[in-house]
Amino acid sequence: MKAGPQLNALVAERVMGFKQFSQPPDYDGLHGGEPVLFPPGMDPVKSGYKYPPKGKVAFAALVPNYLNSIADAWPVVKELCTDGVEVQIHVDLLGTHVAVIDGEAVLADVTEKDAPYAICLAALKTKGVEL
Repeated sequence: MKAGPQLNALVAERVMGFKQFSQPPDYDGLHGGEPVLFPPGMDPVKSGYKYPPKGKVAFAALVPNYLNSIADAWPVVKELCTDGVEVQIHVDLLGTHVAVIDGEAVLADVTEKDAPYAICLAALKTKGVEL
């Protein structure tokens, strides 16, 4: 799967704990119940989030750009470490190598040109998602 909004959304859901909520239909029919990903701890009702008109909101509008920004990908590394695993990142002429290790077991070993993309693919592999 290529880097893009769908892969960012997959990282958000499977690794970072985002949840899908559908927009509540309203009396005038402008909001039609399209799903939106919300971060953990953000209540879609209590947050005051204003749903835009029907068809105008991207599914992953609230999802950080994990795949293209090292600043956004770093919380993915921290999330993996909270699961008690070791994350090793090594950069050389071939690209960025990311290994996720749990004791003696290698849960993921990924090499990609871009560090954020490698981090995200390794994180997804540790969660059982094969791309």
